[in-house]
Amino acid sequence: MWCKKKNLILAAIFASQLAACGSDSKKPKIVNKDPEPVVKQSPFTGNWYREGYGEIHKISEQSLSSYYFNQYGCLKTAQISLIDEPDFADDLSLSDDGEQLIYGGSVVMNKRADLPESCETNLLTEAATSRENFEFFWHAFNDYYAFFERRGIDWQAVYDTYSPLVTEQTTSEQLAEILSDIILDFEDAHVSLTGNGELEFEVFGQKLSGMNAELMRMGVSTENFEQYREQLKESHQSAAIGYLIPESIKQDPDSDQIIWGKINNEVGYFAIDRMMGLSRTELEKGNLDYASDVALVERVMPQVLSDFEDTKAIIVDVRFNDGGFDSLSLAIAGYFTNQDKVVGSKYYDNSQGQGTPEVIEIKSQPNAYSKPIYLVAGQETYSAGEVFTLAMSALEHVNYLGEPTQGIFSDIQDVIMPNGWEIGLSNEVYLGAQGEKLEAIGVIPDVHLPLYSFRDLHFSQDTIIEYVLNDTDTNTHLTISKNEMEQEIEQVMQQANIPGLAISVVTPTEVIYQQGFGYADIENQIPVTKDTAFTLGSTTKGVVGTAIAKLIEQDRLSLDMPLADMNLPFYVINPSYPEQTLTLNHLVTHTSWIIDSNSYLCNYYTLEGHLSLLELLMGEGQCDNAVYTELEPFLTAYFTPGSDLYRAENFYQSSDFEFGQRQVYTNVGAGLAAYSVEQALNIDMAAYIEQSLFLPLDMMNSSFDPNYFNQQGRVLSLRYDQDKELINYELPAYSYPTVYDGALMSSTADLAKLMLMLVNDGEYNGVQILEEETVESMFSSKTDAYTEVSTQGLFWVTTGSFIGHSGGDPGVFTYFDYNPHTEVGIILQINVTDDYQGHEKMEEYGNEIAGLAYRYGLAESRK
Repeated sequence: MWCKKKNLILAAIFASQLAACGSDSKKPKIVNKDPEPVVKQSPFTGNWYREGYGEIHKISEQSLSSYYFNQYGCLKTAQISLIDEPDFADDLSLSDDGEQLIYGGSVVMNKRADLPESCETNLLTEAATSRENFEFFWHAFNDYYAFFERRGIDWQAVYDTYSPLVTEQTTSEQLAEILSDIILDFEDAHVSLTGNGELEFEVFGQKLSGMNAELMRMGVSTENFEQYREQLKESHQSAAIGYLIPESIKQDPDSDQIIWGKINNEVGYFAIDRMMGLSRTELEKGNLDYASDVALVERVMPQVLSDFEDTKAIIVDVRFNDGGFDSLSLAIAGYFTNQDKVVGSKYYDNSQGQGTPEVIEIKSQPNAYSKPIYLVAGQETYSAGEVFTLAMSALEHVNYLGEPTQGIFSDIQDVIMPNGWEIGLSNEVYLGAQGEKLEAIGVIPDVHLPLYSFRDLHFSQDTIIEYVLNDTDTNTHLTISKNEMEQEIEQVMQQANIPGLAISVVTPTEVIYQQGFGYADIENQIPVTKDTAFTLGSTTKGVVGTAIAKLIEQDRLSLDMPLADMNLPFYVINPSYPEQTLTLNHLVTHTSWIIDSNSYLCNYYTLEGHLSLLELLMGEGQCDNAVYTELEPFLTAYFTPGSDLYRAENFYQSSDFEFGQRQVYTNVGAGLAAYSVEQALNIDMAAYIEQSLFLPLDMMNSSFDPNYFNQQGRVLSLRYDQDKELINYELPAYSYPTVYDGALMSSTADLAKLMLMLVNDGEYNGVQILEEETVESMFSSKTDAYTEVSTQGLFWVTTGSFIGHSGGDPGVFTYFDYNPHTEVGIILQINVTDDYQGHEKMEEYGNEIAGLAYRYGLAESRK
């Protein structure tokens, strides 16, 4: 992570501080030299204090000494001979009254008569104890950090908690662990602690957002974050670059941080991934040279504008921009406006006082691009990248798409501890053009669109770019025709030896494509059609959730209803949390902390003989209990202590989360939700779903009863499993007692009708089946717990840009996904799996097929 430029003090001393976040800059060395001959009187002699930063610089005729101090103590950070630095004063100037020293035209230091007493008489040294280092660390933040209240941190409480843990005898390793724990409590990526020398480490404060949140949802362990972050970033970048006309793609020979090209003849695309270290040549030398970055920008940007001269709009993409120099950000922004503009201001603000606001301004460049611009930024846009976003979003012809930026604007104040460790902290407040504070909030987009989801990659597309194509009424070279789509689907089916599948492509106004491929029954050569029913797996939960939403609409039910009030013949009590009250909402959001233990898996049973499917697939000895085929007896045994299915493994417990504050996906809980509704209202859920959904939607090939498909020419696809040699084996017909978690059977044609109703705010063929508010509520977040999806609704989920619910069981995959931003939905049903034979490639093939159908839908929807 590059983040932000660090404070530039005096170039002669702090050249090393030009490094960005994550650089290898170490503690400045103190160089003591023998006295030099007296040189001519310098106009800059005196003690110069940078208020709000803890920096003081003592300039004499012979030398310059630099100090950092806080209310606990003082540390000398550098000392040089002016004889060795003849050009040190080139960027220095004095105010008219001689009372202020100005560096680089903007960094102002005030003259003071004396050094602080601690800097004169009691300097801290590398010999400082762990106790002294702790006090120095705490006071550095206490004096200069600007955002305790905004970040929700009680700094005195931090002291009271951790101070007793640190003594004179505390080891460096122990101190590092204590201070790291404190840093991690900051949701501020500009807060850091870096150890060097004998104990090297680096820790940042950072909120769980962007790619990290996505990786956490996927179950990636934190120690593997960096590897997977890079893979996720590269995948999203490749998806975006894939939209560009290949021959239009350009990069400067000396930089891989900037890329541009054309999506079509009317829409250009420009991406920049950081605001420093742009020159590959300088970076390979270990230099983060601002001048070389400026030169590269001045060389590249006129070419970019020239290439985009005949476009009618462009995309400027900084979704992965991790910061650098504010001034470079503003310089680049100048190429996108034909007039100067003040876009904000900044000042230091901490316990030492408040500085005078300094304006943040764009200076227009010649021949600037003034046609519509779509700016793309989000949670992985940091610091100077955020300043660029702030500047661009203030321009009238810019439409900002994406997510709020990370919310870390302040320059990093670097503080060296006595033991040589380096602290980074935020001490500057940035304001927007209207005076709004930006720290911890970020820049807010005009149009909220998800940016970092794996789900977009599953469909081989970029929702942001598709949104722009819709908005500009243009298309992409990735357009695929019906014949091309079908040919490629058949190729994938042949490659993967998929017996059969069915697809629907849906827009709000119509089903634009519907087709079956292959066979529902290989042996009898029964083809898959649009009306062939497949078992849905967990997509069933979405249908059940829709029925529950209908009951809530009818005022017959509430998600806040405790299970204890729903007439259950048993109690549902987590033995680790016996006092917790479980509600229906816990069940529909998977926060009940009920687990699908082996007792659940062993109750998949064959319709003929009622044998355990798990033992048939995995071998005997997997199960030690009887097979239950009915819902009530199964649930009673699962939750009743002393029964054959009851065990501690049926429940989740955690030392890291309070009860219900982490999502634990549960099929048993879904079955319990439907059963609880049945008990509370004295209804049959399957019959209610048929009456309230299937009949009004004319879903005549949908049922929970497998015998339903033995009449009137209806076809239910068989289910197959595939081994490593891609040989398909027919699975026996099976079910499970918790039917409402996955055993619904339906066709792609029927599911398309359900999707049409949902995306049209509950209306289908002129009939209002659900109220608009019901649909909106059903899809909206129903829990504040940490979830494995972007938004957990009433069973339905939002994952990145897509709303829906996928499904899977032995022998079946189901995709039910709708993108409200592109207004294209996909339903895909496949009648084979391969995970039980150790191959586990079928889901990849499913993603490829779904991506083909989705791309076709995008193209057709723009006609």
